[in-house]
Amino acid sequence: MIILSQTPCYNPCTMDIHSLLQSLAAGIIQGITELLPISSSGHLLLFSRISHFDLGLTEIAVLHLGTLISILIAFRDQIRESLNKVVLTNVLISAVPAGLIGFFFGDYIERTFSAPAIIVFSLFVWGIVMIFVDRKSKTSTFTSKNLAEITPLQSLVVGIAQVLALIPGTSRSGITTISGIVAGIDPQTALSFSFVAGIPLLGATGVLSLYTEVSQHSTTLPEITLATITAAVVGIAAAYVFRATIKRGILTYAGIYRIIIGIVIFLSILD
Repeated sequence: MIILSQTPCYNPCTMDIHSLLQSLAAGIIQGITELLPISSSGHLLLFSRISHFDLGLTEIAVLHLGTLISILIAFRDQIRESLNKVVLTNVLISAVPAGLIGFFFGDYIERTFSAPAIIVFSLFVWGIVMIFVDRKSKTSTFTSKNLAEITPLQSLVVGIAQVLALIPGTSRSGITTISGIVAGIDPQTALSFSFVAGIPLLGATGVLSLYTEVSQHSTTLPEITLATITAAVVGIAAAYVFRATIKRGILTYAGIYRIIIGIVIFLSILD
C-alpha cells in the first residue's frame, strides 16, 4: 500500500490539502521516473526525505497500475503488434524470471536491498552502464529490428534484466532497454519490447498490492487512487518522450542525470 500522509485519514472518502498535495507529488514522480530510465525508487526516496514521511517499496507498488495504464495507451500500436504467438511467447519468457524471483523472494529483496546506500550505488552503476551502452549502440549492428524478430534468447536476456530491476535504484525501463540493445535488438525495438514485456509484471504487482490495500481496509485509498491516476496521466507524456528520444542520446543524458541524483541522495542521507 501507499502511505501518503503522516496523519491517518479516518474518513476514507476525504483528503485534506496536505494529503492531496502529497498524492499529486507522488503520482507525478512515479509517472515520470518509472517510465524514463532514471529510477522511481531513488526519486521517491529523496522525495520521502524532503517531505518527512515514509514511502517504502511495497507502499508504492500499487502505483504500477498507473504505469500500466500509461504503457497501454502510449504503446498501443506496439501492443497490437505483439498479439501473435511469437511475440507473446517472448513476453512470457521475459516475464517468468522476475515473476518467480519476485513471488518467492520479494520480501527478502525488500528487506535486504532497500537501504539508501544500495539505491545510490544502483543509480551510479547503471547510470555509467547506460552512458556506455548508448555510445556503443551508435556503431553497433542489430539483428532484431522489430518485435517479431526478437529471439527467445534475447527475451531471456531481457527477463534476467527484469530480475535485476527488482533492486531499487536500477530502473526497470532502463535496464531492460539496455539489455535488449546489448543482446542485439535495435534501440527503438528494445524500448518497445521493454514496455510490452513489463505489462504482466506491472499488472500483477499493481493488482496484488491493490488487493492487499483493500483487504487491510486501509484508510488511504483516496490518496492511492489520486496518485495512481496522476501517475497514469504523467506517465503517458513520459513514455512518448522516451520513445521519441531513444535514438537521440537520451540514455546518455539519463545516465548523467542518474549520477547527479545519486550524489544528491548520498548527500541527503549523510545529514
